Amino acid sequence: MSPPQSRPLDPPTSGYRWVVLAIGASAQGANAMIFLGLPAILPQLREHFRLGLPAVGLLLGSVSLGNMLALIAWGAATDRLGERPVMVVGLVGAAGCLSVLPLCALVTPRWSRVWLCSVPASWVRQ
Repeated sequence: MSPPQSRPLDPPTSGYRWVVLAIGASAQGANAMIFLGLPAILPQLREHFRLGLPAVGLLLGSVSLGNMLALIAWGAATDRLGERPVMVVGLVGAAGCLSVLPLCALVTPRWSRVWLCSVPASWVRQ
């Protein structure tokens, strides 16, 4: 009895996997801008808004809190709808929240604006 013959892997026939890779990379980039960008500009934020250390801790912690609370819901959405729609909605939602963030500066408290931006960004981490 001869061993089964293995077939070489078929090369990808479409650019679809590159589209998925580009969406995933963009999503991680958007998430990294929030998680890494906020601590990088924290000294300027602290000086501009005259924040104390407890307020700075709340500001940084609110980003992680938003992600933690949202991951369960987005995981359920991913199970139901699939990865692609959830990633696209998360990426567009994070970009939209970040783009309107300066417009709502007078309406909502500072910590809630950062938290609201982190919720759609956590979609893309699924």
